[in-house]
Amino acid sequence: MEKRLVLMAEEDKDIREIHAIRSRQTGGSLLLDCHILVDPEMSIENAHTISERFKQNIITQMDNVIDVVIHIEPYTCEERLVNPCSVDEQRHQQKNKSNR
Repeated sequence: MEKRLVLMAEEDKDIREIHAIRSRQTGGSLLLDCHILVDPEMSIENAHTISERFKQNIITQMDNVIDVVIHIEPYTCEERLVNPCSVDEQRHQQKNKSNR
């Protein structure tokens, strides 16, 4: 199931990473929980739209899933787990933070 969710996330151009995938069974159904990382400059409204679209795709494509809780996070060095930042990326993000 985790591999399938990762593949589904990779097919969505707006999702840059998915991690912390958890599932709980209730009767014959599954409840899912995951974190998705999106562009940190994206509006909350757009990030919410992406998460709702992804949730509906999961429920539609996975028969036994009845609900999905998606946590939205910015695609920053602090949040990235699957594809950690290089030293240069970390420096660049730190420089951008100090310029704000």
